[in-house]
Amino acid sequence: MYSRIHEEIKKRVNMLLDTDLSAKNLFRAVNQYALTVPNYYIGVVPLEPYQFARLDRMVRKQLYEKGAHKHCANISRLYLPRKELGRGLHNLEFRAEMMLLNLWLTLSADENKSTRRAAILQHHRQTYSHASLITTYLHDKYGLTIRDNEAIPKTIQHLRKLQNRSLYNVISTTKLHKLLFSRRELDSVDLEESTLWLRKSMLTPQEEAKLINLQDRNLQWMSSKKNHKKCGKYLDVEHLASKCDRLLHTDYVRRHNEVARRIHRTLSKHGTHPDIIVADTQEPHHHS
Repeated sequence: MYSRIHEEIKKRVNMLLDTDLSAKNLFRAVNQYALTVPNYYIGVVPLEPYQFARLDRMVRKQLYEKGAHKHCANISRLYLPRKELGRGLHNLEFRAEMMLLNLWLTLSADENKSTRRAAILQHHRQTYSHASLITTYLHDKYGLTIRDNEAIPKTIQHLRKLQNRSLYNVISTTKLHKLLFSRRELDSVDLEESTLWLRKSMLTPQEEAKLINLQDRNLQWMSSKKNHKKCGKYLDVEHLASKCDRLLHTDYVRRHNEVARRIHRTLSKHGTHPDIIVADTQEPHHHS
């Protein structure tokens, strides 16, 4: 049964990737048309967490092959909502956890009232299915505690928040990917405006993937060499943007001065004359 689910999802994702849908609409279509296939089997067919994780990897591989996801890209960001700087792809492992928890709590609530539901629960317990262990599994994985008087929808919502938190925890352990997300809580950052291009733009999946990769500072510079010829360190966007010691007194100072001049020019048009300091380069630099 797992192989049938795998092939059906693969077929549907490939079909959607061959369309001219924008990135936002493509991910929405994949969520609604392809990733809903397991919904009919969760809780009925015995599927384990590693199998759902394998399905997620298969979907990411298809996106990568079509250029809609980049090599070494921020995987966790794929599964975050677009309003939180993510791309809004549904995670099948997360969805299975929510559906199994919802099923188990619903059946357990009526165990003493319905002999049929009691029999279903007894079968799962006797076979040690993943559904029968779901509450323990989620407690060990996320620290989720099930409260007796708490409504089921509220418990599911709490689980969703814990799942998102686990994605942020993974991001915080990466050297480059954490730079963007560590600033989202700053008062000076408008998250709604910062995510406007993800929520409203009509970029192609390939264009969005490139911009995401650039925003994550994950692009290697367009060079056949992996190291910067001026300092010998690994060559990527983060290094060239602000980390190269050899560019400190030349390129970085020139960039600062150009920004200062543009700000001064703009403010002067409005009748103000701000005092803007233009830095001096400490080393000679010749431009071709």
